[in-house]
Amino acid sequence: MEFKELQEFRRSLSKALGNSYVRPSISLFILPIPPGAPPSNSSNSSICDCYSVRYGGGEDMNPLLSQIRGQLPNETVPFGLLFRAKIIEGKRVAFIDAARVAQEATQKEPGNIFYRFFWDAQDPLQYVLLEAWQDFGALASHFESSHFSRFGEEVQSLREGSPTIEVLLDL
Repeated sequence: MEFKELQEFRRSLSKALGNSYVRPSISLFILPIPPGAPPSNSSNSSICDCYSVRYGGGEDMNPLLSQIRGQLPNETVPFGLLFRAKIIEGKRVAFIDAARVAQEATQKEPGNIFYRFFWDAQDPLQYVLLEAWQDFGALASHFESSHFSRFGEEVQSLREGSPTIEVLLDL
């Protein structure tokens, strides 16, 4: 498959799936067709991009990621997220340690514009996470990172309830 064909395939797949997320994942070498295989109208050896397809709101997409995607006008706009949550009393130091590791790793990710934790000046147990992303694909990649998974597991035992989340659009 030629590069132009791949681009057209991706566009048509994205269009057909509506709010779905389609991103290049890897490139593969297609090996020569073995003897006795049915004939093909394409060459016996080529390179093609495989695509990871995630259906908007479907079982393959993280529910939080799906919720965020649902509030964006499209997948190419830059956007921000504002998370607020309360830490369990006595767990603040453990939360700070986990948050610092996640913050440092996330700030190095492609497509991350800003990622920073803050404390509420009036409540030392209330934290705020402010983050900004170049596009939805960058956030989706972040959700697949090991440091995101690790932080998510750690913070479950450190915070009270679920965070409130606001999606912010660029001016």
